[in-house]
Amino acid sequence: NNLNSLEELSFSLDFNLSSKDEQPIEFGYFHRLKTFRITRTYLDSINIFKFTGFVNLIFLDLSANKLKSLDSLLFKNLSNLEKIDLSSNCLI
Repeated sequence: NNLNSLEELSFSLDFNLSSKDEQPIEFGYFHRLKTFRITRTYLDSINIFKFTGFVNLIFLDLSANKLKSLDSLLFKNLSNLEKIDLSSNCLI
Protein backbone atom coordinates (compact mmCIF):
# COMPACT_ATOMS: atom_id res chain seq x y z
CA ASN A 1 0.00 0.00 0.00
CA ASN A 2 1.55 3.32 -1.09
CA LEU A 3 -0.20 5.23 1.71
CA ASN A 4 2.15 3.67 4.27
CA SER A 5 5.04 5.73 2.89
CA LEU A 6 3.13 9.04 2.70
CA GLU A 7 4.91 11.84 4.64
CA GLU A 8 2.51 14.77 4.08
CA LEU A 9 -1.28 14.93 3.85
CA SER A 10 -3.52 17.99 3.52
CA PHE A 11 -7.26 18.68 3.48
CA SER A 12 -8.49 22.22 2.93
CA LEU A 13 -10.97 24.59 1.31
CA ASP A 14 -14.45 23.32 2.00
CA PHE A 15 -13.58 19.66 2.43
CA ASN A 16 -16.26 18.73 4.97
CA LEU A 17 -14.84 16.74 7.88
CA SER A 18 -17.53 17.69 10.38
CA SER A 19 -18.64 15.25 13.05
CA LYS A 20 -21.92 14.86 11.18
CA ASP A 21 -20.25 12.90 8.39
CA GLU A 22 -21.71 9.44 8.00
CA GLN A 23 -18.44 7.82 6.87
CA PRO A 24 -15.60 9.00 9.15
CA ILE A 25 -12.12 8.90 7.63
CA GLU A 26 -9.69 6.47 9.26
CA PHE A 27 -6.12 7.78 9.51
CA GLY A 28 -4.50 5.02 11.57
CA TYR A 29 -2.34 3.54 8.81
CA PHE A 30 -0.25 6.66 8.04
CA HIS A 31 2.71 5.60 10.18
CA ARG A 32 5.33 7.66 8.28
CA LEU A 33 3.25 10.83 8.12
CA LYS A 34 5.26 13.86 9.33
CA THR A 35 2.96 16.74 8.34
CA PHE A 36 -0.83 16.66 8.55
CA ARG A 37 -2.95 19.67 7.64
CA ILE A 38 -6.71 19.95 8.02
CA THR A 39 -7.33 23.63 7.35
CA ARG A 40 -10.35 25.71 6.39
CA THR A 41 -12.73 22.76 6.67
CA TYR A 42 -15.83 22.50 8.81
CA LEU A 43 -14.10 20.27 11.35
CA ASP A 44 -15.89 20.77 14.66
CA SER A 45 -14.61 17.84 16.73
CA ILE A 46 -11.86 15.24 16.65
CA ASN A 47 -12.04 11.60 17.63
CA ILE A 48 -8.84 10.94 19.61
CA PHE A 49 -8.49 7.45 18.19
CA LYS A 50 -8.02 8.83 14.66
CA PHE A 51 -4.48 9.98 15.54
CA THR A 52 -3.13 6.88 17.30
CA GLY A 53 -1.10 5.73 14.27
CA PHE A 54 0.69 9.05 13.71
CA VAL A 55 3.82 8.08 15.63
CA ASN A 56 6.17 10.12 13.38
CA LEU A 57 4.01 13.24 13.10
CA ILE A 58 6.03 16.45 13.57
CA PHE A 59 3.56 19.16 12.47
CA LEU A 60 -0.23 19.14 12.95
CA ASP A 61 -2.16 22.04 11.41
CA LEU A 62 -5.81 22.26 12.46
CA SER A 63 -6.15 25.99 11.77
CA ALA A 64 -9.25 27.79 10.48
CA ASN A 65 -11.81 25.19 11.47
CA LYS A 66 -14.74 25.17 13.89
CA LEU A 67 -13.10 23.34 16.80
CA LYS A 68 -14.49 24.32 20.20
CA SER A 69 -12.49 21.97 22.40
CA LEU A 70 -9.83 19.27 22.25
CA ASP A 71 -9.48 16.15 24.34
CA SER A 72 -6.18 16.20 26.25
CA LEU A 73 -5.57 12.60 25.15
CA LEU A 74 -5.49 13.69 21.50
CA PHE A 75 -1.73 14.27 21.63
CA LYS A 76 -0.83 11.39 23.96
CA ASN A 77 0.74 9.09 21.33
CA LEU A 78 2.25 11.91 19.26
CA SER A 79 5.66 11.82 20.93
CA ASN A 80 7.48 13.38 17.93
CA LEU A 81 5.04 16.29 17.59
CA GLU A 82 6.91 19.62 17.58
CA LYS A 83 4.37 22.13 16.28
CA ILE A 84 0.57 22.47 16.41
CA ASP A 85 -1.38 25.25 14.71
CA LEU A 86 -4.84 25.76 16.22
CA SER A 87 -5.30 29.35 15.11
CA SER A 88 -8.67 30.64 13.88
CA ASN A 89 -10.80 28.13 15.74
CA CYS A 90 -13.45 28.65 18.42
CA LEU A 91 -11.50 26.98 21.22
CA ILE A 92 -12.77 27.70 24.71
